[in-house]
Amino acid sequence: MLKLYENYMKPKIVFSVLICMFLFELTGCKKAKDVPVSPIPTVNDSILLKNSGTLIMTSTVNIPWDGDFQFSWEYKGTKAFEIRKNDLTFSKEKSGSGQFAHLQGNMNFTFFLDNNKVSNDLIVLVGKDPDPYAWFVIYPVDTIPYNSSANLTYKFVGDSAHIYDETNTIPITVFDTVGTYNTGNLLQSKTFYIKAFKNSKNAVGAVRLKVYPSPPVLTTADSLTASWLKIDLLYRKKDSTNFRSVIVDCEKDDVLKLMANGVMEYHFGLVLCFGKLEYFTDTWSMLPNRHFMEAGMDNTIISLSDTTLIVTHPETGSGGTFKIVYQKQ
Repeated sequence: MLKLYENYMKPKIVFSVLICMFLFELTGCKKAKDVPVSPIPTVNDSILLKNSGTLIMTSTVNIPWDGDFQFSWEYKGTKAFEIRKNDLTFSKEKSGSGQFAHLQGNMNFTFFLDNNKVSNDLIVLVGKDPDPYAWFVIYPVDTIPYNSSANLTYKFVGDSAHIYDETNTIPITVFDTVGTYNTGNLLQSKTFYIKAFKNSKNAVGAVRLKVYPSPPVLTTADSLTASWLKIDLLYRKKDSTNFRSVIVDCEKDDVLKLMANGVMEYHFGLVLCFGKLEYFTDTWSMLPNRHFMEAGMDNTIISLSDTTLIVTHPETGSGGTFKIVYQKQ
């Protein structure tokens, strides 16, 4: 009986399967094919960014207040390219560079291909507006010889600065944030100040410049008792601050001889400026406050060492000043 049933149902099952397969083919009941997707962007769609030749690997760049920033870009694809800075068109060139100086505000760069925003923004963050500050740089040392000058390099942050020393009543105003200030010849140690100004604030820097050695204290005439060869003669006009050399060749072998007995001799040397006078003699004496009288002329001692004597004396009538530099023989 079972065998008879199998022989009866088997053709019907096969026929049903064939009919179902035919219907699936006609009605689309078969498995759907994969839907195509947009192609993955190739390397040619990438945007290459560099900062001073170095690849920018982050979306945020930090720079100090009033600092500089520069970057370059390169796009090798075929799409329409555009860079916008702070939402405004900056460039549509596929390669180029931008340079920005003295930045005092943040910047945001966005990139577009076929007017569609791509990649991350390039954000430039500018640091906080600093309070003013100022300082001196001493080079090479903070000690200088007596009656010499020094150049002080200064730096400050601010709109302007004043430079002055402890004796100045009228400071020098500077606007360059880096520069050099000359102290002028110093006869004593001094403190120099620089004050920077910015946004109603100020900051002061200072440096103490030491003069060495201190001028000797003359208690007797022994330090001056010697023969002194004239090596330079300088002159400063009335109301002027600058000396200029006025020595002539015939004076360069003149010798001032100060003797312990109060007698002085002035020898004109082998090359005479006028006449045949070879020397003359007179007296000399010490005076208070680093002065000495020589042949009726009041000399002020500017510098005195084992090798050098520098004196000044007024020019009669004109109000000018002579400075004479001697070298000990």
